[in-house]
Amino acid sequence: MTNKTMKTASAKTTAPTAQSYFSRKIGNTTYVIMADWFYTPAPTVMRFAIDSVLYYVNDERRTMEVAPYIADGRTMVPLRIIVEALGSTDLEFESGSITFSLDGQTIAMTISQPLPDNMGTPAIVAGRTFVPLRFIIEQIGATVRWDGNARAAYIYID
Repeated sequence: MTNKTMKTASAKTTAPTAQSYFSRKIGNTTYVIMADWFYTPAPTVMRFAIDSVLYYVNDERRTMEVAPYIADGRTMVPLRIIVEALGSTDLEFESGSITFSLDGQTIAMTISQPLPDNMGTPAIVAGRTFVPLRFIIEQIGATVRWDGNARAAYIYID
């Protein structure tokens, strides 16, 4: 079957599946072929490099006011930048406590209080709240990959 002899009779799309119908006439008989496929959106990929105010969400280059740094073996990122890049807008600060929601989960932490599982400690540096990147990412079930040569963290969100 070549592209010249196969034509689309109709196509219906519904999230997250789609069905396509193809027909081909051979002699006096028309054959209809139905194909089911699943649409899987591309994962969101973010990149944060140590000591760089540039970061990327997918291939979009963005700028932050202060750069990520490493403290006690943990990559620390500005909280507002990571939360907004992940799509949350309900970041709240009150007396050293921080609360926000990501993917239906409420995440809470306190400045200068160690996080569970030895994940690091939120801190205020240069007037900005910094949090351990891995803690935030693992809370939403995403994946973090560290590139030691580039000194950059890559976050993959499905």
